[in-house]
Amino acid sequence: MSGALSEALVNHYGIDPAPLYEAAGLDPTSIGKAGVRYPFSGLARLWVEAMEVTGDPCLGLVAGQHCRPTTMQILGFAWLASTSLERAMDRWARYHRIASTAAAVEWREEDDYRVYRLRAAPGVRNMPVVLGEAGLAAILTMCRRASYPDLAPVWVRLRRPDPGHHSRYVEFFRCPVSFAQEENGIALRVSDLERPLPAGNLDLAQDADRLLDRMIAEVDEGETTSRVRELLVQHLSSGRLTEADVASRLNRSTSSLQRDLRAEGTTFRQLLEGTRRDMAERLLTSESRSIGQTAFMLGYSDQSTFTRAFRRWHGISPGQFVRHREGQALQA
Repeated sequence: MSGALSEALVNHYGIDPAPLYEAAGLDPTSIGKAGVRYPFSGLARLWVEAMEVTGDPCLGLVAGQHCRPTTMQILGFAWLASTSLERAMDRWARYHRIASTAAAVEWREEDDYRVYRLRAAPGVRNMPVVLGEAGLAAILTMCRRASYPDLAPVWVRLRRPDPGHHSRYVEFFRCPVSFAQEENGIALRVSDLERPLPAGNLDLAQDADRLLDRMIAEVDEGETTSRVRELLVQHLSSGRLTEADVASRLNRSTSSLQRDLRAEGTTFRQLLEGTRRDMAERLLTSESRSIGQTAFMLGYSDQSTFTRAFRRWHGISPGQFVRHREGQALQA
């Protein structure tokens, strides 16, 4: 939700988010970058800072409305490729931890509707109450973007106390909204969830699932592996990032880094190769960058070197990969 919050600050409130990120101890230059994850403690401070600066008790509601497929990156792409809202919501529940390990998404059947519930993940304490409404507003915003703009839930329940602007919530959700409840939940009609989506494409959705499965595995990986991968994502475009460079940034010796990575079942070379491969797929699939720009962002000295690596990974050139994706999209 940090990407949606940043867009809300800029586009709705006219506020530069960078100073707020810095005040919360977060790197503002990483806003919106693929694969970048902020610690929850810093994000919680960011929301507190944003609440104070905007003075808007409904900040979460506004931020949720700025959630777009691009702010969700590959998860947003999978959402749009889903064949129905039900499948899109199933993907949200399954892969939500890619966006945030601080929250969990659950659902249950009730009569002719499904209830989707947002809760804090195990071990997460002091979650800002504004995040509940932000998450539910984001869910509904994505549903409306994928299906039809006047989609209305059965009801919405929020744990936060009534902020005193009830009409703003009813106007957006277009259903009964209650506060000070035991859960953050939204009920959607099964008939709406089962309706086919106009942009649905099963092949593209399944391709996205494979990438998301890899990303979930990365979320669950060892601490050192995760930190190395994060550094690679952040600094590949700055040039050749060596194993010694990464060890230095982690304040440890190269031999210590190698030992810890071996204990977690991997090596620096494998992580570099895998990170470049995954980022290449994401950049060429979901972002309008040229092959040359993609090669630069992955730290390759020239496009031909990147092309050789891509052929080794996929058996085709980056250009063929892009044309194949574009052909699939046109057939959707």
